Amino acid sequence: MIKAWLAQLGIARCDESQEAFILSVVDGPEIIVEREVGAWLMAARVGPCPSDLSQGTWLVLLQINGPFSPMLPFHITTDTRGEILLWVRLLESEIDIALLTRRYEALQEYYAYLHGLLYKDKPQNVPNVPRMASGAMQFV
Repeated sequence: MIKAWLAQLGIARCDESQEAFILSVVDGPEIIVEREVGAWLMAARVGPCPSDLSQGTWLVLLQINGPFSPMLPFHITTDTRGEILLWVRLLESEIDIALLTRRYEALQEYYAYLHGLLYKDKPQNVPNVPRMASGAMQFV
């Protein structure tokens, strides 16, 4: 099935004995496709894990792996180099060309979202002014 899907993408040569290969996408991420026992893994490296993430950004990243994530069945992890990977597992018993295409397109869409979230240009020289709190109760 993978070979037929790759042919549909215009990639005619594929050795079915290969355990992994990389698809280069114009203006997009490199897509890693790797065979596992009874499944295929499709992943994209988003980039290095930034050291200056806000608490809100961390919460967004953590929610991706949660059971109610709008990005399900995608997950994120980091590799040994500290690179963030976005990945999805495709069971061989469920794979068809339509599913592969949907996951491939979703992987590119979610990659673009995460890349923008993590590496977008941050405003320079913005003063950090505390907001005035109003109301009877204030928590310290």
